[in-house]
Amino acid sequence: MKKLLLFTALFIYGIVQAQDITVNVTGGGTIENNEIFTFNTLDASSKLTFTVTNNTNETIYLRTRVDEMSGTDGTDVQLCFGVCLYNLSQGLTVPSFLIEIPANSTTESTDDHIWNYNEGDGTTPIVYTISFVEYDAEGNEQGNLITFTYRYQPTASAEDFAALEKAGIALESTVIGDALKVSAQQNASVTLYATNGQVIKKAALTTGEQLIDMSGIATGVYIARFTTADNKTAQLRVVKQ
Repeated sequence: MKKLLLFTALFIYGIVQAQDITVNVTGGGTIENNEIFTFNTLDASSKLTFTVTNNTNETIYLRTRVDEMSGTDGTDVQLCFGVCLYNLSQGLTVPSFLIEIPANSTTESTDDHIWNYNEGDGTTPIVYTISFVEYDAEGNEQGNLITFTYRYQPTASAEDFAALEKAGIALESTVIGDALKVSAQQNASVTLYATNGQVIKKAALTTGEQLIDMSGIATGVYIARFTTADNKTAQLRVVKQ
């Protein structure tokens, strides 16, 4: 019974810790604990930009940490939180100093992000697991608040469609004409990016099947990123004919 009570207490403590901060994704949504973000491009549309909100009534001190990495030697990547580093290794913390976030406030930087532009071997996924780690004012580690995974999948695969399915999104085809036919199990949004990272179109999705007008968009390859009302995300390369 004591072991069960201890486990329950630790589990509840972990939930409370995660609620101490909110990691906001630029463009909409949040980073949830243990969430996986999958990208199949190396351009700026795969830059995951964020701000951090302190939800407590006390100052919080944070760093990010590279918990795990695979499929890469840690080059050709950017992890920015207060400062930017361009070569990562497992166990590395960014920055070397503490990011101080006052009570009930949000970080001011508009370009804190992680972005992989290492193409790897062209087939093996590149994966980084990143944590937001809390410290006290003296620099003593207090524990992880939120952990997420950034994944570069070199080619569109069954995993990409699985991510869409997990988010409750279905596409009739990744080759589109004047309309993108989408089926959504809940309210969501879609952002269409050019391969240079430029936002081409944003649209809201409601539950059920719908057509998103693409008639004014030039032919070419784009990245469609979907974000659901419960903050699940998925993206896929689409071809506009």
